[in-house]
Amino acid sequence: MVYLYIAFILYVGFAAAYIVADYGNRSKLKRATKIPAGVLYLVIALLAFFLNRVDGKLAAVQHFAWVFGAMLCCFAGDMMMLGAGGSKKRMLLGMLAFFAAHILLAVYFTLYLLRTGAPAVSLTEGLIILAGAVLAGLFLRIRKLDLGTRGFKAIAFIFFMSSVIMIAKAVSLIKMMNTNASWPTLVGVLFMAASDFFLAYKYFSTEKSTYALGTALTLYFAGMAALPLSIYYI
Repeated sequence: MVYLYIAFILYVGFAAAYIVADYGNRSKLKRATKIPAGVLYLVIALLAFFLNRVDGKLAAVQHFAWVFGAMLCCFAGDMMMLGAGGSKKRMLLGMLAFFAAHILLAVYFTLYLLRTGAPAVSLTEGLIILAGAVLAGLFLRIRKLDLGTRGFKAIAFIFFMSSVIMIAKAVSLIKMMNTNASWPTLVGVLFMAASDFFLAYKYFSTEKSTYALGTALTLYFAGMAALPLSIYYI
């Protein structure tokens, strides 16, 4: 257990250092802090998995496989975005990696809910998806955002909707999954999704944004710390 605490403390330190480095646009320090931060959130998930045992047997095999797979996609996205600079190709590859993480989690949550007898789409989920679609549409219509072509706007909308669907399914888990695991899951995906909007505003806004980047990074790193808790408590 002590190794989990040590990994978490190191993670918080590297994540905080990266946020400071990103604000100062210190490229060498960004690379020196974000790579360890990414490795550490994976290490925390692994430690949580191996520590969660019932009668000596691993208790979170299936949950871990899906969540850790999504976290690996996020790590790939982090590395792509880290070296993106002004490269739209690397940025799109990074977005694709995060999109894959959203899809993995949404599919896993859906399969889990279907096994419990829940409907394919509940009323609550439908309302969340509808509200999310409206908010995503309004967000993309902000005049201060320069997203370029309609095609890219469509891609951004699909990306945001994958976050919304992931959140809607995570909300339903509160009723069907052990609450010690479902709440960290919901918090993790909610923070991840919220960080996407702030990050998009930072990178595509035509005006200088002071707080969007820090908010996005804080939410993202907090979300990646919450997900391993669901592995530990499932």
